[in-house]
Formats: sequence, structure tokens, C-alpha cells
Amino acid sequence: MSRQDGYSMIELIVAIVVGGIILSATGVSIQRADRNSKAGSALHRMLSDVRFSQETAMGQNRNVFFTINTSNSSYRATFSDGSLIPTPMKSTGLAVFLNTAEYKGVLITATGLGGALTFAQNGDPSIGGSPLTSNVVIATLTGSRSLMINAAGYTFIQ
Repeated sequence: MSRQDGYSMIELIVAIVVGGIILSATGVSIQRADRNSKAGSALHRMLSDVRFSQETAMGQNRNVFFTINTSNSSYRATFSDGSLIPTPMKSTGLAVFLNTAEYKGVLITATGLGGALTFAQNGDPSIGGSPLTSNVVIATLTGSRSLMINAAGYTFIQ
């Protein structure tokens, strides 16, 4: 019996199965990385928007209310009269809906505010009229990373 050059059918099947296993594992890893990237991006956007709200309160000498809605994963910043604070990049004001477009799959899973985070005209944060005395979770997003604020009004990601 002479041996022909090439691969046997069994060798080809084994190679295809091993390749499929590697590709499926890689696909799951890529999806997880994409979801974590979106959540990180949304968290940094929220951090920037909270800081912008605080700066707006000080710059315009008006109270600003930063409100989170966990039921539709959105947040907004308004003045006392309910109007959205203006943003330099959008004419509609500061209202953001996560779990849409670039943040698809990112949800606000929890908040420690129990109402609106208020920035006084001097930038001091309070909740329900009470000044902050410790770190408070502003929001936790998909993936369990949180946006925090301390009593001095410094916001950070944890």
C-alpha cells in the first residue's frame, strides 16, 4: 500500500473542530470586552456630565439638579424651573439615555441618591437638602463599576 501526500479526513475534521472551539471562545471574550468598553465609556461620560453640572451651578449662580432614572437608564441635569441645563455640544440640554446607540447594553443598575443630587450655587453637593457627609454612589452601571461623589463634591469612579 502506498501512502499519498495530504491529510486524512479525520485530521481535517479534528482541525475544524479545534478551530471552531477556539473561535467560539474568542467570540465570547470579544463580546465581554465590548460590553465592558461601552460601560466604561458611559461611566466616563456620566462623570463628565456630573462635573459639568457642578460647574454650571457655580458659573450661572443657580442650583442644578442631577437626577437618575434607573427604570429607563437615563439621567438629566436641570435648573430649579425644570429646564435642562444647556450643553456646549447639544442645543437640547443635558439629558442622556443609556442602553441606546453607542451605549447599547449598558444599564444603570443602582443609585444611592434617593432623589436628585443638588449642586448649590457654590458647587456644594446635597441630597434632599442635606449636605453630603460621606461618599455616595451616584450610579452603578452594568459591570458593577460605580460613579461616586464625596462630601467636598469631588466625583470619581470606583
